[in-house]
Amino acid sequence: MAVTTTGFDAILAPLTSGEFFGRYVFAEPFFVKGIPDKFESLFTWTSLNKILSYSRHDPKRVHLDKVGAAADELTFTHTVRNVRGEDILRIDVPALYRRLREGATLVVDAVNEVDPVIAALSEEMGALFATAAATTVLFASFGHTPGFAIHWDNRDVYALQVEGEKRWSIYEPSRVAPLGRGDAFVPDSGEPGPLRWEGTLQRGDLLYIPRGWWHEVTSTDSPSLHLNLGFAPLTGVDFVTWLAEEFRTEPFMRRDMPRFGDAEALEAYRRTLVSMLTERLGASCIADYLAAQRARSRPQTHVSLPFGVAPHHAAPQPAHRVRLVTPLVDVAGNDGTLILRGAGRETAIPSWARPLMERLGSGTGASIAELAGAVNGVPIEDVCSLVGALIERGFVCTAP
Repeated sequence: MAVTTTGFDAILAPLTSGEFFGRYVFAEPFFVKGIPDKFESLFTWTSLNKILSYSRHDPKRVHLDKVGAAADELTFTHTVRNVRGEDILRIDVPALYRRLREGATLVVDAVNEVDPVIAALSEEMGALFATAAATTVLFASFGHTPGFAIHWDNRDVYALQVEGEKRWSIYEPSRVAPLGRGDAFVPDSGEPGPLRWEGTLQRGDLLYIPRGWWHEVTSTDSPSLHLNLGFAPLTGVDFVTWLAEEFRTEPFMRRDMPRFGDAEALEAYRRTLVSMLTERLGASCIADYLAAQRARSRPQTHVSLPFGVAPHHAAPQPAHRVRLVTPLVDVAGNDGTLILRGAGRETAIPSWARPLMERLGSGTGASIAELAGAVNGVPIEDVCSLVGALIERGFVCTAP
């Protein structure tokens, strides 16, 4: 049975998320054996063909890679002139086929920006890990030549084998919790540790690789299509950076240190500094940081025309389905209103809307009529009006 949802639990199955978080996340690689059509509703060769055929070519998004290949060995576009007389790049289809036959790997970055199903999965997982810094990269290959040298990434990777097969070798890290990225040809990347796991991912399988673990990927003789979902870590360095930004509002922190004062002046400064830091590093500091991360997240672009331009002229109706633009939305109470913080924005809505926001927070979307059912006694017109305002302010978008 194919996956019918893009949820994290669905791609992990039969492993549960509780088992995964309890033992493997951030700790060690893990292989999940799946059924062949597990990812069929997530992505297919047809999905890739649509991206390549119906999107304007962007060389930063779509490119070829091959270990040891010169740039001219990876060209697969030609210049054409459009009706406005502008020169644009288009994929030279026979050249693309030829390069792939010669062993190049086709790479599509930021798949979430051109595929709504991948966007939904990326957003859900980003909310789960409290980060909007995510990558969605697709790799298509047709031979044994690797597209990349053995390397390690600075983020956790979830590799989903959606078509064909891929051979993986996973080696232990050479450094603890790295923040950069390294490969065999970059100085100071270290050396791969002992081989920890080796095997072939087949259609429907998933492999989790924590950041810093060396890995090498090669194709078999069959055409292969796999999707990498990567999520940046949240570290103590990130927390301290955020804390420094928070202190910019404090006049004391903006003042010059008494660099030319005597020992007594320096000691007084130190005591005040330590006192302010200690107070800010209270019991809620980590929760405050995670809430700030959610509030500042910049989600995938979701446009909901005609709603949002002029809600009083084109208000959404009860049958319209909507969802949050990102699950990373924080809801707080404030004097009879709710304060929504997310997507880099903040807005106030009536307190009666809390059940409505909880329903939207489930991540599955709902019709406005269903949302009205969650707030008994509120006229449907008021619910439509509120949803229209949330679309206008960038918190809600229409959903299929």
